[in-house]
Amino acid sequence: LFISNYADSAWDHLWSLSVEEHFYVLLAVALPVWAKFATPGRRPFAQMPVVALVVAVACLIGRILTVRGNPGYVYESVIIRSATHLRIDSLVFGALLAWIAQNHRDLWVRLLSYWPVLIAVGVMLLLPPFLLEHHDDFRFHPGGHYYPLGYTVYAAGAGALLVGLVGAGPGGGRVSRVVALFGQRSYAIYLVHYPVARLLEWALAGNLAWFPSVLLYVIVATATGSVVTWAIEAPALRLRERVYPR
Repeated sequence: LFISNYADSAWDHLWSLSVEEHFYVLLAVALPVWAKFATPGRRPFAQMPVVALVVAVACLIGRILTVRGNPGYVYESVIIRSATHLRIDSLVFGALLAWIAQNHRDLWVRLLSYWPVLIAVGVMLLLPPFLLEHHDDFRFHPGGHYYPLGYTVYAAGAGALLVGLVGAGPGGGRVSRVVALFGQRSYAIYLVHYPVARLLEWALAGNLAWFPSVLLYVIVATATGSVVTWAIEAPALRLRERVYPR
């Protein structure tokens, strides 16, 4: 049912999967209705920028009201982080970027030409939680001034970084190939990393130093995710291509 972002779950990190699935279901319902009432002769879904802005503002206001109205740490940390109605703005922003790429090629190409600036801006927007976590005016835990706004900034930073990296191109070096290899397996790695961490925590029982433990965790999670990709995700994608060819 994909409700782990609103209810307890044995695997806490699956809240993000719930948000994604809610977004995809809403998108599948909204797009045909939107297309039905579209103005003839206009670009498909021409109101997408307005929709993205409205959703971003609504989610931000919702996060602010949630923080102010519910001072409890647990409630805020769970709801603000994982509730679909407070986090769907990031996915809508990604859909906006895809809409620009598909329907406004000149603008998209122009954006890609600024890739060094976009990468720099993206990195700067994603750095605050690492640099200002304990600063009195920019606390990143619930109750901090930055907390409701933080997810909006993260979405903007991730979007800028994404567009910048697309503009920079994949390159042909060894580093690019390694990054691409991880990218192909990233979703499965994300799904399995939490149970792998809990299993290693139980198996090691604190008998291994921090750095070797982390290294072992990364290796096992990556290997497990790669097996899941090979055994499940890759066959499913091949089946999809046969049933719904591009």
